[in-house]
Amino acid sequence: MIKQTLIALAAALALAAGAQAADAGKSPSAASSAASAVAKAASTAVTKTGKAASAAATKVEKGASAATTKVEDSVKKEKAEHADKKADKAEKKAAKAEKKAADAKAAEAKADAKAADTKAADTKATDTKATPTVAADANDPAGATGKCKDGTYTHSKTHSGACSHHGGVAEWITK
Repeated sequence: MIKQTLIALAAALALAAGAQAADAGKSPSAASSAASAVAKAASTAVTKTGKAASAAATKVEKGASAATTKVEDSVKKEKAEHADKKADKAEKKAAKAEKKAADAKAAEAKADAKAADTKAADTKATDTKATPTVAADANDPAGATGKCKDGTYTHSKTHSGACSHHGGVAEWITK
């Protein structure tokens, strides 16, 4: 578009130079020569302008290419940062899950230990609790602490559970 405008301007200058030479009384060949010189100068100017425009266009293209590269790099950097943030978030989530699993395992171990302690305490309580014992010699009153309702004797050190399988205690023997 600029080149076409410059060519039209050069043609107009050439015509004006020819007309000026004719007005000055110069011969038509001198007017033609002047118009030709102006046209040549205008053509040279158009060529130089075209080269300058071409150089300017090349600079603009390089600048646009550089700007595009910067934008692409910026987008890549932003995507990388986003990916890093996602990775960090995933790591935190995994660490939280691991901690939760470890806490659950510790709670389970604590519950197992408590159950074992309770069982041991129950066993100990059962062992220390006076269990009703009817001696193998349940029919022997020697050392007996009570007489059961079925006629057998108990040798239990405490009253709890004495004669429980023999209908209960009929009477306690005091010494």
